[in-house]
Amino acid sequence: YIFFLDYFFFFFKQKTAYEIKECDWSSDVCSSDLALLTIIFLYFLGQQHFNKEVGLWAALFLAVSPLNIYDSHLVTADVPVVLFIVLTTHFCLNYYQKGDLLSAIIAGVCLGLGIATKYLPGMMLVTIFLAHFFRKDKKPENLYWGVVSVFGAFFLVTPYALIDWLAFFTGLAKVFGIMQRGKEGLNYVVENPFYYLYPLVTT
Repeated sequence: YIFFLDYFFFFFKQKTAYEIKECDWSSDVCSSDLALLTIIFLYFLGQQHFNKEVGLWAALFLAVSPLNIYDSHLVTADVPVVLFIVLTTHFCLNYYQKGDLLSAIIAGVCLGLGIATKYLPGMMLVTIFLAHFFRKDKKPENLYWGVVSVFGAFFLVTPYALIDWLAFFTGLAKVFGIMQRGKEGLNYVVENPFYYLYPLVTT
């Protein structure tokens, strides 16, 4: 998502996505559209797998979430990654209920794209396995193609992970190290409660 915007603004505006200011309509439209799609898909997820009221409440909570509104005005990976998480959850539930190959593959593709957007959805790989193992009529080939779809989608949009795998895994280890040990400046975020009020005030 970020790389796509980088190319777009390089060719048409001669600047990168990281240099876009909030006054640029193009960045607002891209992020806001993805946020709106997430709200819509979240409603259908709740409606299909639970009931209409659950779908409405879930969509409402996300729609008025201060952090979601704030991120929708910025070019960050947080907005599209939430969309991929919602889609992955939806198709994992479909796979659990129907056990069909198509749902497993689509869930895998959505998860792979989500991991390529931000590594956090990688934990949802467990969800595909749980959806499979809790079914009575298990078809191992469905789980196999679901997992293959995850890696296929990831490497399709992140070829750098294969082209320069050593640099990729070095950077990945560095990211995980920061997550485990912390980084200078993060203590302020954790210890200062006003940090979390900022999106609420600005929206």
